[in-house]
Amino acid sequence: MKSISRGKPTELRKSPEVEMSGNSVAISFSDSPILSADEDRLHRKPYAHHLAEFLCNNVGKDSLVMAIQGPWGSGKTSLLNLIAEEIGDRTIILRFNPWLFSGSEQLVSQFFVEVSSQLQHGDQAALKKLAEAIAKYGDYFANLTGKIPHGAWFQFVFKVFSFYILSKSNQPASELKRGIEAQFVALEKRVVIFVDDLDRMRDEEIREIVRLVRLVGNFPNVSYVLAYDQSKVASALDSNLDVGRAFLEKIVQVAYEVPRPGQEDLDTLCIDALGACHEMTPHRDLDEKEWPNLWHSIIRPLMKTPRDVRRYTISLPAILNSVADEVALADLLAIEAIRIMLPKSFQHMVMMQDFLTTERQNWRGQPPEASVKMAFDELFATGGEHSEVLREACRRLFPATQAYLGNRHFAAGTYQERERDRRISAPEVFSFYLRHALSDGDIRTHEVEEALRSMGDRDAFSMALRGRGPEGMEKLIVRIEAYEGIYPEKGIEPGVGAIFDCYDQFRQERPGMYQNSGITKATRVIYRLLKQLEPPEERAAAILRIIPTLKWHSAAHELIRLSKGHEFIPEDLEKELLSSLYLRILDESAEHLRGERDLLWLSSAVVQAHPEEKARFLEKFEENPLFFSMLRSGLSQGHRHSGDNLYSEVIHSLPWESFVEIFGEEHLVQRINRLPASESIPNIEPLVATAIDLAKKYATGWRPDDFFGRRQARTAPAVVNEQE
Repeated sequence: MKSISRGKPTELRKSPEVEMSGNSVAISFSDSPILSADEDRLHRKPYAHHLAEFLCNNVGKDSLVMAIQGPWGSGKTSLLNLIAEEIGDRTIILRFNPWLFSGSEQLVSQFFVEVSSQLQHGDQAALKKLAEAIAKYGDYFANLTGKIPHGAWFQFVFKVFSFYILSKSNQPASELKRGIEAQFVALEKRVVIFVDDLDRMRDEEIREIVRLVRLVGNFPNVSYVLAYDQSKVASALDSNLDVGRAFLEKIVQVAYEVPRPGQEDLDTLCIDALGACHEMTPHRDLDEKEWPNLWHSIIRPLMKTPRDVRRYTISLPAILNSVADEVALADLLAIEAIRIMLPKSFQHMVMMQDFLTTERQNWRGQPPEASVKMAFDELFATGGEHSEVLREACRRLFPATQAYLGNRHFAAGTYQERERDRRISAPEVFSFYLRHALSDGDIRTHEVEEALRSMGDRDAFSMALRGRGPEGMEKLIVRIEAYEGIYPEKGIEPGVGAIFDCYDQFRQERPGMYQNSGITKATRVIYRLLKQLEPPEERAAAILRIIPTLKWHSAAHELIRLSKGHEFIPEDLEKELLSSLYLRILDESAEHLRGERDLLWLSSAVVQAHPEEKARFLEKFEENPLFFSMLRSGLSQGHRHSGDNLYSEVIHSLPWESFVEIFGEEHLVQRINRLPASESIPNIEPLVATAIDLAKKYATGWRPDDFFGRRQARTAPAVVNEQE
């Protein structure tokens, strides 16, 4: 699997977090910070080393407040862990995470509880004694709920002064504090207290922690390391950001920024995580032609911090397993980056599905140009600073949008190519991605490719089709059509034969008003298979070899008709083939003819080609089962809307004039009137019953409404000899 980093192709590397268990891959995609330098992928260990040395070598016993500043997701906690590892046992390290405690009233008391508890774990008597003193000291402030006012600097000074007077007036508290200070000074090692996630607190809680660090917990020989987003904390201290920053500078003696990761490091972090995702999912390799563009124009610009990378990649394994090969991997990785990093934009894209996946001339309802422009402008606006990413997503992922965006030279590929390659720009593929599941009976890509691999074996391919039933067979045929031009060459001739072997299984009726029948779907694929054969002489030779192998005369007739219509064979050869076919049909048994799905049209062609044999041929239809089959073969089904009603009415009809041309109207009416009522025929197929009932109505002179609901001209019923 290939990827692109800094413009150069590299192998996707397996993440260090990947562990192999037997033959399976287990990976932990966690948003947790790293714990040690062994996990340092961003080369921050040297920086952490220098900060650790500063803390360990701080001259004097004064209290120190140091800040590690960086936006959310920049890796502040990971840097704290690296600093702690570099410090080792040279100081006493304590940790306090105020986010774990709800309600600012608890923060002061919980701070001393946590510090005392961690000191109790020390193996020195001095530490245990200090822990007991701190626990008692904390009791004095358990109920102290005063906070720094959300206002100007002089209010803070006033609060500090008030607390100082309070502590002096409370003799036990001041004495205990002096005793604690003396114990801290006596320690051989400096105490370093890490306070993390300060920027996750509510504003009043942030102010409480600042008061705690600067006043209540201001002990000698103690260093505080606060990790926060400066803008968030400053705005909590004062509504004027500049005043808040000035306020913060008077509390923090020294501040350091979390190093911004280099783009190469972020690229490596992301590419390795994507490689690990790919190893644990059934996806095929990336499209090396499309991937560089999608990586550089969509995914890479959205990955600004290590947390962005984790947020993006942590959800991928489940998505990749869910959609498997039903969405092209490069497209899937790109659209997932938008879904995770730009959720508002993604929801807008979902609402614009038609505009994204459908060619402009096919947009439903042809919306006004102004409304389309507004929809795209609103989409780009949702991206904010990443609006260009959304423009690139439209250009690269959804080429149909170029009719609006103006770059008409972008290669969109044919609809069949996009569907075959499972590009998300194909309407069915995008719909599947949004559902994350195939509908019942839908065909997966690997099943299509397995069927294509079996195409060289006619029996195996025929079984792959038949084994799915009529509906599943048609769905597979539709998916196979998308592989036009790249069918296996040795599979073309047996493939055509196998499809025609299943000719009797394809549904003759259209399942919906705007859908093709199963026969139409099958012949579309047959045409594409034959078209791939070159030169034309080989194509014609293949057709001549296939025809004698076909079981059904209807299939042979369809193949001859299709071949002549697309000029695969010359006209004189068509006539020769049809003549031979009609002679075989004349001598065919009634039992075999019952299985012919195009029996009416075959019979019409035979009696026209050989009128001298008409009487002999029609004698076969005196048997009710064969006549039933002819009626059924002529039954057609249509759909009609009435007015503004969305309900689609199913309409059945018979080509009455075609029956009359074969039998003559008087004989036809007599033959129909001799038929038993459909309800009296045991185990009759529903559509055969419909054909019989409809034929009896036609025999009375009734005619159905036409497509537009207009009554067709009625004909008088033929005179029937009741004694016959």
